[in-house]
Amino acid sequence: MKFKFYKHCLLAFAFVSMAVQVCFAQIEFTEHTIAGNFDGAVSVYAADIDSDGDMDVLGAACIADDITWWENDGEQDFTEHTIAGDFDGAISVYVADIDSDGDMDVLGAANYAHDITWWKNDGEQDFTEHTIAGDFNSAISVYVADIDSDGDMDVLGAAANADDITWWESNLDPEHIWEPPHSDLPEEFIMYNAYPNPFNPTTQVRFGLPKQSILQITVLDTYGRTVATLADRAYKAGFHSVTWDAAGFPTGIYFVRLEAGGVNRIVKMTLIR
Repeated sequence: MKFKFYKHCLLAFAFVSMAVQVCFAQIEFTEHTIAGNFDGAVSVYAADIDSDGDMDVLGAACIADDITWWENDGEQDFTEHTIAGDFDGAISVYVADIDSDGDMDVLGAANYAHDITWWKNDGEQDFTEHTIAGDFNSAISVYVADIDSDGDMDVLGAAANADDITWWESNLDPEHIWEPPHSDLPEEFIMYNAYPNPFNPTTQVRFGLPKQSILQITVLDTYGRTVATLADRAYKAGFHSVTWDAAGFPTGIYFVRLEAGGVNRIVKMTLIR
């Protein structure tokens, strides 16, 4: 009996060991270089800068003093665009819709210039620079979140020499209602980035339709599972927005998917508690 029990234990142990090996099988990665001469590359971020449904890449280079983004053509071929070529000691980059106009703006920290800066995206990926803090001694990091839960995006920064962690409150009207970028009907199905993003606990999903369409809007978790359905009905041609109230959902990354007439768009969202 003891031998049989021992044998069964060994078999059970072997089965568990095999299961663990399968679960923890090594994931292999294939290297792809986007830029091989980005002098002093020190920070990287990914976001859909041009709202075309694929992820673009942004970077900060402290020696080149550059804030740059690489446009993804959907096939992972990238075209380089310089946002700022004289951002002295560029050391951190971040992306968010700062002004709630439906497109992604860019933020940066410059270590030598002691700057926290944001560049407004006009929707055509032309950027206008705005300095948030020009004397933030050895700025080293920048981040965005709705710190005071008033519906707009505030900015945070870290300064190495000043030993400071600071946040700057946005004066965007908390009752600000998103308006479409123009009054004409869109020529094609358009999905804008969620706002605010990151968010807590509500965010707006905004889109434009060239004609009346039956639209399904779902929220997915990082495993691809549907965790919420925001809409499943017909919408008239024009610009629309729906709100996701994520109260009761855990902090993490989510994806909102819009499907209309065989067209799919996905936007990444970050829920922060």
